[in-house]
Amino acid sequence: MKKFSFLLALMILGAFSGKAALTAEQIDSLTNAAEAGNVRAMYELGTAYNNADGVQFSAPEAAKWWTKAAEAGDAVSQFNLAQLYTNNSYDLMDAGDKMAIKWYKAAADQGIVRALFHYGDLIRGWDREQEGIQCIIQAADKGDTRAQQSLAEYYFDGSLASLPKNYAKAVHYAKLAAEAGNRYAMEILVNCYNDGLGVPQSVEEAFKWAKKQVDMGREGWCCFYAGWCYENGAGGVAKDLKKAVECYRQGAADVLGDDCREALDRLGYSY
Repeated sequence: MKKFSFLLALMILGAFSGKAALTAEQIDSLTNAAEAGNVRAMYELGTAYNNADGVQFSAPEAAKWWTKAAEAGDAVSQFNLAQLYTNNSYDLMDAGDKMAIKWYKAAADQGIVRALFHYGDLIRGWDREQEGIQCIIQAADKGDTRAQQSLAEYYFDGSLASLPKNYAKAVHYAKLAAEAGNRYAMEILVNCYNDGLGVPQSVEEAFKWAKKQVDMGREGWCCFYAGWCYENGAGGVAKDLKKAVECYRQGAADVLGDDCREALDRLGYSY
């Protein structure tokens, strides 16, 4: 009977995911199944406590059930548990980063590419920079956009001893991430094409990537660049003050949008 109730709860959960909170009956069913050793129920129950779905939010309870599922080999629970430990505001235990490293590694070993990136990023800060960078490179080459963005930033800034400044590689990884919609990678491409860093200088290419961010409705520095191009008729576009103002206003909504706010003031358009 418990098994039937749990399966019914999962069917209802799948049908209404994101539309309605779990009921007390569903939580009871998940709890009974989890206590009986059902790994899927352990994962779902941990998720419920993490998302305050039908129960009061509780990081310790989420950690408890995700730990049981993770120890049983559930890769998603391993990843979620690592993320829980990474968030220090939960104060689960003093060894948060060490536990995060453990579970990111376990999830990465089961093929979760984002876990491989986080694992590399964490151990990089624990005096294992070279090993961490290799993990980030592997994750980037497997298509993880966060890893691609990070490598683009490292190569652009030259901030890591193990990765000397290399604009060509920065462009390579930035393009991969930008093509997947990563706004920060687009900003690196705008800088590189505008200044001819690692690629032939091309205001047209710089504008193309800036415009992509604008078209995504995202705030950021690319809005200023696109606005500047419209204001000055650069980047292969005709002068268009209306579009320039639209771009500046979009960028001015960003907390770091001082350039856009200054441009609006200069043009006489109050933000």
